[in-house]
Amino acid sequence: MNNVNMNDITIGFDASGAEDYLVNLNNLLIQQTKEKLADLSGIEGALQSGWQGVAQENFMANLKASSQKVQATLDELESALKSQFAQISSTWQEQDVEMVPLDN
Repeated sequence: MNNVNMNDITIGFDASGAEDYLVNLNNLLIQQTKEKLADLSGIEGALQSGWQGVAQENFMANLKASSQKVQATLDELESALKSQFAQISSTWQEQDVEMVPLDN
């Protein structure tokens, strides 16, 4: 069902808009955060220019592992968000259908 607009009032349930919202939220929040976490090149370059040895290598290995753990957690949160959003979206759609019953 598409939104029905009356001046500045919007009524109805827009499944497409709800899906777009979830996609945009995922892209803007989760995916961009994961990309920033994965890009350790600046940190690695700075460390390599001023720090040598096993400690530096261990630090980078630990940093990469931590980054991967946070990214995995974000994947889990994304999945939970999608599930909750699907439930909410379904409820809104049902409420929209039941708001005005069809007379037989």
